[in-house]
Amino acid sequence: MKLCDFNSLVATELKNVLTTEEGTSLWFERTHHFWEETPPRAIPETFILCSVMKNVSGFRRRMDLDSKVRKYGTEIAESRDIFGDVLYNAADKTCFYVSIQRKTAQKVASLECNIDASTCLIQPLLPMMKIVDGTVDQANSIEGNVVTILAHLSSSAQGRNIHLDQLVSVIQERPYEDCQEQLMLALPSSSEKYSCPNEELPKSFITPTKIDDSTLQFKVDIKEVEEENIPETLLAFVTGLAARQIIDHVEIDAKYYDDYEYKEKKS
Repeated sequence: MKLCDFNSLVATELKNVLTTEEGTSLWFERTHHFWEETPPRAIPETFILCSVMKNVSGFRRRMDLDSKVRKYGTEIAESRDIFGDVLYNAADKTCFYVSIQRKTAQKVASLECNIDASTCLIQPLLPMMKIVDGTVDQANSIEGNVVTILAHLSSSAQGRNIHLDQLVSVIQERPYEDCQEQLMLALPSSSEKYSCPNEELPKSFITPTKIDDSTLQFKVDIKEVEEENIPETLLAFVTGLAARQIIDHVEIDAKYYDDYEYKEKKS
C-alpha cells in the first residue's frame, strides 16, 4: 500500500507532519523494516487489508480476504473473527483493520497480494499511522485541568481483560530514551519540535477507564504541569499508547473539563 492510498482512507497526523517526498521515503523505509523484522512474540498485530476485486460487493470482498488469510493462518480458530472496523467501502475497494500474526501477514503479502496486486493490498499498522488527525493541535490548545485521551483497541484485544493500571505504569515508568524513540516513531517530524518531559506525570495523575469493549479512556490531570510543558506531557503519553500493539488509534478528546480554580488562575 502506498502512503497516498493510506491517507485517502484515514485522517491521521501523518498527512500533516511530513512533505510528500519525506513521507513517501519514510513510509517505504519503515514498512520495509517491519516486514523484515522478526516479531518479538507470536501474537496478533493489526494490519490494514484491502480487497480491490472489481465488480463485486463489499461482503464478497470480505469473504475473499478471509479465505486468503485463513489459507496461511493455521493458528486462527475457526470461530474467531479477524476483522475489525471497516475503513473504506466503495466501488474501487473495501478495506478493514485485521488482527493476525505477523508470519501470517507476511505470507499473505508475499504469496497473495504481491503476486496478484489486482485483488488485495496489505499494510502493517505502524505507530505513525495511529495518531488521529488534530491530536497535536489539541495538545497545544488545552483550556482545562483534565484532558481526556481515547485509545481504541485492536479487534484481538476487544473483550479481553486489559490491566489498565499496568498499562499506565509501563508508559509512565519507561526510560527517557524509550519515550523519545516512541515519540519519533509515532510523530516523525513533530519529534523535532517536542521532546519527552524529563519527569513523567505520576501515574496517580492518570485515571484509566474501559468505556466499552473497544475503547479505553484516560483522564489526565495536568493542573500541576507548567503551561509550556503541557503539549509534550500529553504527546509523550499519546505516543506511548500508539506503541502498544493492542491499540489501533489514539486521540485527545475535544471535550475538556474546566474547574473554577483553573479559570481563576487564568483570569
